[in-house]
Amino acid sequence: MKRDLYVFDLDGTLVDSFGIYFDCLKAVFNEFGKDKGVSFHDELRYPSLTEPLPKFLSDSLGEQHGVAAMKLLREMSVVDAQRTRAFDGMLDTLERLKSRGTKIAVWTNRDFPSASLIVEHAGLKPFLDAFISGSCVTDKKPSNEGMGKILTRHPFSTDRVVMVGDHEHDVWAAKKSAVRTVRASWHRYWDIAPCTEADHQFYSVDEFSAWSNEPTPEI
Repeated sequence: MKRDLYVFDLDGTLVDSFGIYFDCLKAVFNEFGKDKGVSFHDELRYPSLTEPLPKFLSDSLGEQHGVAAMKLLREMSVVDAQRTRAFDGMLDTLERLKSRGTKIAVWTNRDFPSASLIVEHAGLKPFLDAFISGSCVTDKKPSNEGMGKILTRHPFSTDRVVMVGDHEHDVWAAKKSAVRTVRASWHRYWDIAPCTEADHQFYSVDEFSAWSNEPTPEI
């Protein structure tokens, strides 16, 4: 069956941003007297990627520092977004999809100022038919509010729409809208355990690219 629309998460899916993100977090922790040093990735990697950031920062730094830490992280993210680049092979994959008339959207929980800079500087902007950031919705993933906005703009049958994301929240949110799911597991920071809830899972961009560019791929 032909797929008419791909909806991509941004960080860890289209762009290789986690290293920069962790550097920002370490700087924030240092600012508030919590130098995590070389152990930062091991101790805080998972909660910093899976918990809501305000909660993570308040729990880690203390409630008295949570708001100020979040403000500083947002400011740093806007600056560092300009250094973020797409995964190797991803722009070629998007170009091939667009050449077949496929629509492409980005749906991210990241706030609009930093997300829009990443989209521009990573070379993604020319490929996008829709772009929903965390600033565009009331409820972020795993809510499916963002997917609803995309499908209102591009009302394809949901069995012809695919969500591609590196987090279980991406999978859960897409399934709430009856959209097909791909778990993106090509970033080194994620474990490679099978994701039983996604329809497909790929461990490299090349593997995903080959599948997505088949003339009539199975979904």
